[in-house]
Amino acid sequence: MTNRVLFIPCSVDGLKGAGSIRIRCEWVATHWDAAEVWDGTQRLQPDLWDLIVFQKAYLVDQTRRLIEEVASWRDEGQCRLAFDLCDPDFLDIEHRERMMGVLGLFDFCVGSTEKMTRWLSRWNIAYHVPDCIDVGAMQVIGRHEPREVEKPYCVWAGYENNMAALHILTPYIGRLGWPLEVMAIKESLPFEEYWRRVLRNEETGEQHDILLNPSLDFGKYAWKSDNKTQAAWALGMPVARTPQELMSFADPAKRVPGEVRDISVAVERWRGIAEIWL
Repeated sequence: MTNRVLFIPCSVDGLKGAGSIRIRCEWVATHWDAAEVWDGTQRLQPDLWDLIVFQKAYLVDQTRRLIEEVASWRDEGQCRLAFDLCDPDFLDIEHRERMMGVLGLFDFCVGSTEKMTRWLSRWNIAYHVPDCIDVGAMQVIGRHEPREVEKPYCVWAGYENNMAALHILTPYIGRLGWPLEVMAIKESLPFEEYWRRVLRNEETGEQHDILLNPSLDFGKYAWKSDNKTQAAWALGMPVARTPQELMSFADPAKRVPGEVRDISVAVERWRGIAEIWL
């Protein structure tokens, strides 16, 4: 009998626009025939599911009660449960306390980065499943068309509270004299809308040539996944993560995307984990 896996996304905690739902739930389930994403209509009972994965879902009382209920099914030998974490919520004291209150109830945890996985392994068995990209799904949103322009149009797109990371690249943008759009977001945008705005200026329709996605190894930034870089590459868009990369893009021939980490990698990781536990 095929094992059945249910992903419960963080939208149950009110995070309805989170890109991680698409990357860590929906795309995995699309390419893994054993998996589904809970949309509120599937019945939640132990005889229907072999593994239930709570994707960064732990915060509100209703979700926490559900975790406790599924844990009781596990204790009766009927179901396994896992916790998937893609953001360093534990850096916030309140979130950390609520997370630690349920972390021990899971059979195992999954982290989106190696650093995240090491932190989770302090409290439970932990596996690394990186953020991976459904290239076909991204290219339905749009495609970047390379342009050999002297002054490429750059864009940074992210939450306002992450803008400080941009400061490692802005001096070089100024030195090169390249135009820059800063797309500072206060609240989550729908996934497709976000990436359409990364591709083109919303008001003028002009294509952006380079995405700025600074790579930093300190503070909250050190915990971040490279999913934004990977998704941009899937669109065919070059990404500048360091001053050296940015300066190299003065040569149009070097404005090329990197190799995308395909969603099949995540699916195979999950299948391997499931074989251990089911």
